[in-house]
Amino acid sequence: MVQNPNLIMGIFVLLVLSGVYLQRRVEFIRKLSAAMYCIFGAMILANIGIIPTWSEAHNVIFSYVVPFSIALVLFNAKVSDLKFAAVPALKAFLIHCVTAVVGFGLSAFIFKGLIGPNAWQAAAVFIAGGIGGTVNNIATGSALAIDKSFFGPILTAAMVGFTIYLFFIFALPSFLPKWGFKSAYKTLDKDEAKKFYESYWNEKSINLDGVTTILSVAIILTVASIFLKQTVFNIPVEIYTTTFALILANTTNIGSIGGSEEIGTFGFLLFFAACGGMVNIAELIKTAPILLVMYLLALLILSVIGFFVCKLLGINYEAILIAGNAGVGGPTTAPVMAVSFGWKELVLTGIVLGIFGYAIGTYIGLAGGYIIKAIFF
Repeated sequence: MVQNPNLIMGIFVLLVLSGVYLQRRVEFIRKLSAAMYCIFGAMILANIGIIPTWSEAHNVIFSYVVPFSIALVLFNAKVSDLKFAAVPALKAFLIHCVTAVVGFGLSAFIFKGLIGPNAWQAAAVFIAGGIGGTVNNIATGSALAIDKSFFGPILTAAMVGFTIYLFFIFALPSFLPKWGFKSAYKTLDKDEAKKFYESYWNEKSINLDGVTTILSVAIILTVASIFLKQTVFNIPVEIYTTTFALILANTTNIGSIGGSEEIGTFGFLLFFAACGGMVNIAELIKTAPILLVMYLLALLILSVIGFFVCKLLGINYEAILIAGNAGVGGPTTAPVMAVSFGWKELVLTGIVLGIFGYAIGTYIGLAGGYIIKAIFF
């Protein structure tokens, strides 16, 4: 087993490199996404004994790379950009947020006898991740000061459940039209989708001044957030970083500088690799099966309610799927889905909703968790 953290970090970087390379050239990986490739790749390496499930490399990614990447991605999160999110997708995303609280709340109530009085904490973490992606799982767990012996299984269940959910929604476009859901976009065939995907990821304009600016500001925000956590209020670094980045994004023109999305996405892919490398299948079978069942039941509840409400409102299925993907996977997986199926008009929507989810996920997770605690516990 590789124990040197530098080599482990190198393995994570190679996973990201190969994932991005294959995503552009292999149809299956393109639909799976580089994020899922990194998760599965690291999960396999960890469970066959190549890398450990925790190391200093993981710690560096969670402690520094994550808040740094959050800042970079959120530099593009102007509130005014919500007008570019297709209205049906925005409606579907808001419905997804509400049904996430309902679904995980009901699931926590059902399983509190098996999980215990802290099931509401698991629900809070799951809600945050279901709205804002895996980063918000970490931030919410930190904010609630959940014991590591409980948080480890929670995170494992969330990662496995997240993976199952993404496979689920990537498979649905073949079935939803048959179930009466309306379509508003043309799904491109294999060759058309490949050409569109390649054109989307063409080189973008960046320059030294711009890259220096965004990297410097992101580093300063990360350092300041860590300092404030240690000296002022002991709240998660990610919350400080999110708040500061949102203020900058909406009061300055930093979002117009090229490169922040690409560099931030690289950081998130490292994060996905680290998360995948933390999943111990044997430990999941031993300690987290109930949490996984709780997670999957909640997803079933929120999906049934959400799809039913969206269908009643006449929301097209493409918008519903992009909204759900943006919530659970964030801005790294939602646009990939739009590009993979050739829904050109929903690429920007996926990014905007994913960033919006990053921004609000932790707050809704914490609020939802305490509401669930007050009602059911």
